[in-house]
Amino acid sequence: MAIDISRAPVVPLAEYIAERGRTENMRPHYGVDQADSSAVESIMNAEFQSPLDLVIDNTMAAVRKGGRRLSIPLDIDGLYMNRGRKLVHI
Repeated sequence: MAIDISRAPVVPLAEYIAERGRTENMRPHYGVDQADSSAVESIMNAEFQSPLDLVIDNTMAAVRKGGRRLSIPLDIDGLYMNRGRKLVHI
């Protein structure tokens, strides 16, 4: 699952998904601002029914815009990487 503020699909990603027949388990969500915590949480609730194994996050934009922290359901052995803050949680 991917979230991008741009409304335009990322062509290489769309091609990758289509070529590998991954449309059922790889769904990008375009036009979503990471600072819109209710939209992000709604997508996460719809996409995932159990804790995540891996989260790669670049929410620095959301932090700068005053977005609140999201509650991300991470598995006890999961990995959270935040590119914007150079933080890794194991």
